Amino acid sequence: MNTALPNQAKTATHGRMAGKSQPFSSFLALFGIGMTLGNLIGGSLADNHPSRGLIIGFGSALVMLAILASFGGNVVLLMIGLFGVGTTMMIAIPTIQVRLTSFAPEAPTLMGAMNLAALNVANAIGAWAGGAAIAAGFGLLSAVWAGFALTFLGLIVFAVTQPRAPQLAGA
Repeated sequence: MNTALPNQAKTATHGRMAGKSQPFSSFLALFGIGMTLGNLIGGSLADNHPSRGLIIGFGSALVMLAILASFGGNVVLLMIGLFGVGTTMMIAIPTIQVRLTSFAPEAPTLMGAMNLAALNVANAIGAWAGGAAIAAGFGLLSAVWAGFALTFLGLIVFAVTQPRAPQLAGA
């Protein structure tokens, strides 16, 4: 979901990893494997517990983002954090997709396209916020804290709007 994280990992570790056998592609692979695992878990949650998938996904992502921001200076913990962020962020995506398409059964493809467009906007806002934090002089890992803040804000919006949303079976 947040493709800026693996690129940030490359930048943050470039000087420390020069000449070592840990290629940047391992960051991308771990992030991608995490995203795949998260999508599998998220699909099951979306089918069985529509609201919980979003809460569990983004709630656990907050934990992983805090760990990544706090300990991302260590290459091993950075790699574990990237896997964890990829996994936890993707847990929520199937829930969002299922919820949106169920609210518009006559146009599920349109709702899917709107979901992807919204996720692209979210990625752009996240990249901007992370860049602003770095530009303000807070360091490379401050971008992760910016992602934490945006994810937390999203959970708050969900919590406030959820009671007013039409209820789905199993929610």
